[in-house]
Amino acid sequence: MTMDLRFAVLGPLRGWRGEKPLDLGRPQQQALLALLLLRQGRALSDEAIVDGLWGQAPPARPTHAMRILVSRLRPVLEPDGSPWKVLTTVSGGYALRLPPGALDAAVFEERMEAADKARAAGELSRSRDLLSEALALWSGVPLLGLPGPQAEAHRARLTERRLLALEQRLELDLELGRHQRLVAELTSLSEEFPLRERLRVLLMLALYRSGRQAEALAVHAATRGLLADELGVDPGPELTTLHQAILRADPALAAPVQAPARTAPAQLPADVVDFTGRQALVGELTGLLHEGASLVISSVSGIGGVGKTALAVHVAHLVRDRYPDGQLYVDLRGVEAAPLAPAAVLAAFLRALGVSGDTIPEDLDERAALYRTTLANLRMLVVLDNAADADQVRPLLPGATASGVVITSRARLIGLNADRMIDLAALTTGEALELFTRIVGTARVAAERQAAEQVVAACACLPLAVRIAASRLAARPGWTIASLVARLADQRRRLAELRTGDLAMEATFSLGYGQLDVGQARAFRLLAVPDGDDFSVAAAAAVLDLEEWAAEDLCESLADAGLLEAPSPGRYRYHDLLKLYARGLPEQDRDAALHRLVDFYLATARSAQSVLEPDALSTARQSPTASPGLAFAGHPAVAGWLDAEVANLFHTTLQAASDPAVADLLYVLLYVARVHLRWEQIRQIAQAIARAAAERGDRRSHGLARTAVAAMLIYQRSLKEGVEEGTAALALGRAIGDPVIVVENLQVLGAAAMIRRDYESAIGHLTEALPLHRELGDVAGVGAALGILSRACLALDRQDEAVDLARQGVELVRETGRSRDLGTRLYDLGIVLHGVGRCDEAAEAWAESLTRHRAAGDRLMEGGALFRLAECHLAAGLFDEARARAEEAVAVNVEIDAVWEQARALTTLGKALSQLGQEESGRARLREALEIFERLDVPEAADVRALL
Repeated sequence: MTMDLRFAVLGPLRGWRGEKPLDLGRPQQQALLALLLLRQGRALSDEAIVDGLWGQAPPARPTHAMRILVSRLRPVLEPDGSPWKVLTTVSGGYALRLPPGALDAAVFEERMEAADKARAAGELSRSRDLLSEALALWSGVPLLGLPGPQAEAHRARLTERRLLALEQRLELDLELGRHQRLVAELTSLSEEFPLRERLRVLLMLALYRSGRQAEALAVHAATRGLLADELGVDPGPELTTLHQAILRADPALAAPVQAPARTAPAQLPADVVDFTGRQALVGELTGLLHEGASLVISSVSGIGGVGKTALAVHVAHLVRDRYPDGQLYVDLRGVEAAPLAPAAVLAAFLRALGVSGDTIPEDLDERAALYRTTLANLRMLVVLDNAADADQVRPLLPGATASGVVITSRARLIGLNADRMIDLAALTTGEALELFTRIVGTARVAAERQAAEQVVAACACLPLAVRIAASRLAARPGWTIASLVARLADQRRRLAELRTGDLAMEATFSLGYGQLDVGQARAFRLLAVPDGDDFSVAAAAAVLDLEEWAAEDLCESLADAGLLEAPSPGRYRYHDLLKLYARGLPEQDRDAALHRLVDFYLATARSAQSVLEPDALSTARQSPTASPGLAFAGHPAVAGWLDAEVANLFHTTLQAASDPAVADLLYVLLYVARVHLRWEQIRQIAQAIARAAAERGDRRSHGLARTAVAAMLIYQRSLKEGVEEGTAALALGRAIGDPVIVVENLQVLGAAAMIRRDYESAIGHLTEALPLHRELGDVAGVGAALGILSRACLALDRQDEAVDLARQGVELVRETGRSRDLGTRLYDLGIVLHGVGRCDEAAEAWAESLTRHRAAGDRLMEGGALFRLAECHLAAGLFDEARARAEEAVAVNVEIDAVWEQARALTTLGKALSQLGQEESGRARLREALEIFERLDVPEAADVRALL
């Protein structure tokens, strides 16, 4: 049985009996086994085992704990039981007896020793093979995951031994003249172990012997900088000596074995010296283009200036050593008026491959066939840059070969059978800032970090734009970065500023725009009109005044051309700089396009409202729309549309503030999107609409917008300003005889009076509003008025009337089947029931209210119901439950920026914590609440002061 045991420590600890894996138990038990294995049959004392397993933090009875581990490990090694022959007891400790070759670490050392002897005897190839065999025993990090100081020490020692063996094998490869094929491996290892100078020495030597002296010197420069930054030291003597030898072209550096000369094309452009970011993509592409692969085709598409060529050339340089037969490169000029013909490219490639010009056929198909034949037995890297379309590329692809192809194109080459198609996006902010810093200089960026971030943001992280901006600064040392920020701030001038030498963003974009037909060009200009971040097919159809299918075809064609992005099915967006370019193009239909979008959004919002609140007041007395808008099957469909469009609704409504239809859109959105838009956003929109309506003398739109402003100010607890706006809007509504404006402002003013605790005024406003709601058929408005009236009556100790009014509101809304409105009326009922001492009934009402508002996604009312339940638990002496609900309420209100509600919940949380004995935490929460109430100048501030 002993002879069948085998163990591996050069990776995760593993064991086998014959071919069957062993269950080695928990990590502590495995750590004990590892300690004994690495003693290779020598005894280990009890004290050494305890120290190796637990170090300075042993258990209470360490020797006992250690012996338990031994007792569990022995049956794993010898299931037949005692006498124990493998894990044996020796004087004062234990030893593990295994046959030769049973431990991979021992075999590794044997191979290393044999390799040393072979090398000393001049048997270089045999020494190299023995080292390769030794390294093949490794399967990962040694003793991965095992605890204890000794495991960590062994892990470090074994890792060092592996690196030593690897370096010796690499040295032998160099001595055997294999320098060219080593470059890629040494580059990867140098990146993995950046501070290991020996690997850098070998890489420099391999590069130098491969005729790449400049790159060898660049490795030294990079290493010197890394060592200075990381350790504050200079390179060691070996690296320094090699650097000096390379500089003087020391003949002693020549390869011992001279590789036979061969003619091979090397057409790659120079690598981008400051290539930045894209690490995941670089890794993916270099992984695809691995040694031994069959034909690999990678296609990279994206807008002009996004860095397609830089990525392709950089990757090509990284993998060129994997393609010893050479590299072919061509700029296909795909965005120019006359892209290169495939026949001309084939002729140039064939000549580069050594085919005599007079033997190249005239026929395209024959040329392509000869090209494929010539490459059949070669490993060639082909870079086809700036392709127009798949038809241009297809004849240039190798056939059955181990070659690799990288293609770049602004258009997606959909008809191409590529292994990987990449839509290249802009750099991340961090990557863009790194590129900017490399060009401008670390010191300048460090001095104006915020301004540098603003520059890359203005460039929308597009590599070419960042490069242009940075190059302008680099060429003008007298400029500050802030001065460039000021130049780029004006969006109308930004593209003009992004120009230096022969680089210009506008010219880059013009090449792509010039390829569009009339319909595509019109769509490109008009779809850039809205301020929204993206748009749907339906919105595009409205802007373009087309059927949806036609609009989608145009959007897809623009996406295929690299002029639009498609982040998800049915949605499109511009890159920020492309949008600026499109907006700068001449176009007469922009105002009409924006109006069509507002009309579409209004019709769709009304459709959504008809699902959520079929008889809502917001649909009353509104003008008709030209667009039918979207139809919705139910609440989930409405919620999905709002989730996708809420930011666009905000941007478009604000952008179109002077459009008469936008006041109606705002009014509908107050109902439809109130759980999606923040109050401050709605107030900004409403104030802009009010100003525009006043300027054009549109009194109705002015009144509706000021009503919205008043409501938002009240919600934000800016009571003085809110009451002033509401009073003015009410007067305007009465003057023009608009009952919608009148009743809405009576409701707003009633709510404000409740907050100010002026309950008689609240009753007066709501009593006047109630019949108007009924006349307009506004069931939701009637319910809301009844709910607030019930709370006002409760405050005036009219308890029976309060309960009756609250129940009227619940029953009225329950008949409509509208869950969210019912949740709100149950919320009011809970307040009244709690106020008259019927706490259990109140808790039931609030619990149902919470459920309904959560289902509807109404975060404001969800926070309110949580607060009320916390208050209920607090009154009942259930302090833990009160704390939990209050914390939930605080979190919800922080998320939606509902500061008054947040302070209210903080007050209850402070009370609950104090009752739980956490006095300091409770007072801290109360102080937070007081600060908010005082800032809002509301009566609750006095209540909290009394608690403190």
